[in-house]
Amino acid sequence: MQQKRSRDGSPFADNEIQRKRVRSVSDGTKPMEWEASQPKDQIATDAQIEHVPPKNVCYGALTDVKAEVTYIEISDGLIQPWTSFHSFDLQRQEGAYLLSKPDSTTFGLIDFRTALCLRRLQGFDGVFFRAVISSISFGKIPRKPTKKKIRIDITINIVGPEDTIHRVGDALDNAHAYLQHPVFLESGTKYLNPHYLYDDDIMSDLRHLIGPMPADERLQRMSQVVENVLESLGEAHLPVSHTIDVESIGNCHLIGTKLKLHQIEGIRFILCREDSSLSHTIDSGFLQLVETSLVSRRLGACRGGIIADAMGLGKTLTMLTAIACSRQAAGENLGPTLVVLPSRQILDVWDSEIHRRFQSGTMKSYHFHGDSRVKKKDALLGYDVVLTTYHTLAADSRRGRVLQDVNWLRVVLDEAHWIRNQSTQLFKAAQSLRAETRWCLTGTPIQNSLHDLRSLLKFLRFTPLCDKGLFEKHIIDPLRTDSETSLVNLQYLLRIICLRRSSSLLELPPLQMKTIPIALCAEEQAKYESILADCQNEFDKLVCMDQRSKACVLFATMMKLRRLCNHGTVPLIANFSRSPAVSPGRDVPISDGCQLCTTNGSDTQAMLNELEGCPECGRLLNIDIIPNLGVVSEYNPVVSANLRPPASDFGMLSPPTSEQFFPAGTQYVAEPGYSSKLSAVVSNIKESSCSGSKSLAFTKWRSTLELLGEMFSNVGIKFLRIDGGTNAINRSSIVKRFQEDASISVLIMTIDSCAVGLTLTNADKVHMIEPQWNPAIEEQAIARAYRMGQTKTVTVIRYITEKTVEQNIVALQARKSRLAKFSLSDTADGDLGGALEDMKFVLNPDF
Repeated sequence: MQQKRSRDGSPFADNEIQRKRVRSVSDGTKPMEWEASQPKDQIATDAQIEHVPPKNVCYGALTDVKAEVTYIEISDGLIQPWTSFHSFDLQRQEGAYLLSKPDSTTFGLIDFRTALCLRRLQGFDGVFFRAVISSISFGKIPRKPTKKKIRIDITINIVGPEDTIHRVGDALDNAHAYLQHPVFLESGTKYLNPHYLYDDDIMSDLRHLIGPMPADERLQRMSQVVENVLESLGEAHLPVSHTIDVESIGNCHLIGTKLKLHQIEGIRFILCREDSSLSHTIDSGFLQLVETSLVSRRLGACRGGIIADAMGLGKTLTMLTAIACSRQAAGENLGPTLVVLPSRQILDVWDSEIHRRFQSGTMKSYHFHGDSRVKKKDALLGYDVVLTTYHTLAADSRRGRVLQDVNWLRVVLDEAHWIRNQSTQLFKAAQSLRAETRWCLTGTPIQNSLHDLRSLLKFLRFTPLCDKGLFEKHIIDPLRTDSETSLVNLQYLLRIICLRRSSSLLELPPLQMKTIPIALCAEEQAKYESILADCQNEFDKLVCMDQRSKACVLFATMMKLRRLCNHGTVPLIANFSRSPAVSPGRDVPISDGCQLCTTNGSDTQAMLNELEGCPECGRLLNIDIIPNLGVVSEYNPVVSANLRPPASDFGMLSPPTSEQFFPAGTQYVAEPGYSSKLSAVVSNIKESSCSGSKSLAFTKWRSTLELLGEMFSNVGIKFLRIDGGTNAINRSSIVKRFQEDASISVLIMTIDSCAVGLTLTNADKVHMIEPQWNPAIEEQAIARAYRMGQTKTVTVIRYITEKTVEQNIVALQARKSRLAKFSLSDTADGDLGGALEDMKFVLNPDF
């Protein structure tokens, strides 16, 4: 019999709880056998199995089960929009087991081997079975009568009285069938597994282990090993290319700034990789070790590499100083450097670094961005650094091709993981640039798949290993084995081409984390349930539509609920106009967005138009065209007059405690007319400002900033605001004022446009007003305060609304963190099926 290890969802470390090895029902050596099909008009004689009564427990699930199905008609209300799993009764009929709808009509047949196992449990009083079908498999079932039968994967939960548990376990043992954790179980049902080895043999409820099957253990081990390899790249393993004094030359160009030791080492690494003779020798030696024939297949030296330092280590200053040092070493300007950046806001940050950190005349920069950008390549040749954005680069590659026609001295991709998907226009535009040296700056050179690294190698021209077949053979395939040398090729490759240092070099004070749960008031709860009901009605109309249509409904609902958690029942009236999130003809290639932010659905567009970044893929949504909202004045938030309730005292709320997690059920009395959550935020900021703390507050919604600004004004808290519409001059002015003016307590910001590119180390409190879909953006936001130069203990305060989508988002993040971080497959981003299942998980009110 085929064997596999039971899924390990245990929260205990170091194998405190061991599990039995379990085997699948099918031995995998013969085709699956099927019971004879039942006539369509035959009515089942067994009574329909009732739903699980409270006294029953689930013993576990049989997995690797196949079902042969015909079709199923869907009536309104049968499928909830957020359902990830569907459960059905099983009817026994002449030894066969049939899938049964609530009206007792049957639509599928369980495979023969599983049926044999279930027959072992005949005669056990009160024991019954529930088939569980994932929404993905369920979606494959035809909705209209057809002669064609399809086979789908299902699992079967076995349920019955608690006092029968050991008899059921023994009976399945004799059938060589071993119970796994259910992927789904109705709420309120206890889960006790007779095949689980409990600590001290004391049975306890295992509901915390219920969930989808995680990646196999080998993939999880491989993922952890790859992560360890990345974290081991703390030192440059390359020789110094020349004898110039990098520290002296670098510091002589700087104003009021002295390079840190790790930045000096980074500059030396850059100069070494840009030395054609050294890089050729090093890379050829590596290829010789991998396979001798690879050396002859090189198409030229790879001059450049990857700087993968953690956030806050000063990658921008390191690269700019290296540019200045290389020019001085050459004695002349050999040509311009093109720096490609994620957004206009980050472009302004790099330009500010050049003018603020370096002596006048050290580097001459130009912004290749907007409608006024130059149309001829010769106009760029007199500059040392040309700054542009990914979307401008992509637009220029389709028309104009100014950047494509320049022979660049070097091209630098900031946040280079933006090109990890080789099918996008962003990758193709970057790949086709002509340059002598190429650099990738990214804290995450491998995000989801090891093929993310191959995309960077292809941009860097690291031949021949950037070829998919050779990368698979020499990097991926060895990792699929358990040999001692499986990691050697990957380790050597990263050591010669990648430099990565952790934030431990900064020797920062400890980072404290606090979570404050917020409860919806009765009025907010009623509105929450009303939005879910509207979603159900809309979903019923689309039950036979494609995945994109369903995803649009779920996405719009999720965003409405997330906004409700922040705003409560306050009616928001937009007082500024904005173009659609994705508008044809602009510099944003629609093909480079995800399935959600490129949709034409009006409801989805309405949600996206209130955001600065797509919550699914993180792409900035034309924030350059948002007007400046008067952010410099701390007493002039832009907010509709309809949002202004009477001012009142704000001293009623309790301040934060020193506990890491506030007790569930903590009550915050909402300021009249405002939400429970924002009342808690304002209360906490007011309390901390009295002790001299300065706070940063991040949110996804610009409308949340407007409400917060109004509430701060009501209670006399001075604040400043930055969002995607803040131009570079105002942005710098606001940051300077926040750093210098002790009377200003808080800086409120949109997270999509302000999570990168700002240094705000005078703040010691960071308020995350809502959980983000991608936790990485939260880490980036925290790094605005917790970075080089911080001398105080920084406290991060997260606000989570209980029993809502926010709590489920946190649970989804925790569940994903237990899965393998990296995969070996070459899969493109933007898988709508995965996004759809994630949204269902988040929307499920029964989680």
